[in-house]
Amino acid sequence: LIGGGNPIAPVATSLADGVVLEVVKPWDLAPAGTRALVLRCHEAHGATARAEIALRHAARAVSVTNILEESSDASCIDGVAATLCDPKKIAVELSPFKVATIIVELQ
Repeated sequence: LIGGGNPIAPVATSLADGVVLEVVKPWDLAPAGTRALVLRCHEAHGATARAEIALRHAARAVSVTNILEESSDASCIDGVAATLCDPKKIAVELSPFKVATIIVELQ
């Protein structure tokens, strides 16, 4: 909160204690005319985790990618899975201590 105004709602929020959302940023490699975000999160308790990530803006699609944020249509890569539950909620499954990079294409 800056300057005593109203708080700004987060763009994305992890709804599980063991999954920490570290990065939310625009996806620099998005195709022209596409609005997309990169979400980077990790599992912090050393156990397989299932979490939901709530979104402020509606999404059209999600995919799991590598740390370089290269384009991918995969929903599961190397111990990380992500699916769109509804336009404002993503389900994520992570192996212990796994870092996930997820691309969220916005509507």
